Amino acid sequence: MQATETDEVREVLKRISGWPAEQRLALARYILQTLAGAVPAKASSRKSLRDLLGALPVAGSPPTDEACATLLEEERLRKYGR
Repeated sequence: MQATETDEVREVLKRISGWPAEQRLALARYILQTLAGAVPAKASSRKSLRDLLGALPVAGSPPTDEACATLLEEERLRKYGR
């Protein structure tokens, strides 16, 4: 933003600061509606953790069902005893 644009934004914020919350919210919604399609969606290019699961290399083969059961049992014993 250039200095003049920043001054304009400050002036707008100053003018609307006394408005009731409903009016300010309505203005915010209107502004967001005017941006629909104008701003490229970067979120679509970002990967979520769910998308990345399984992408990392793993040393060796995955554990067997028996190995998983053993690990779970060991953790339960560590956490709860007996």
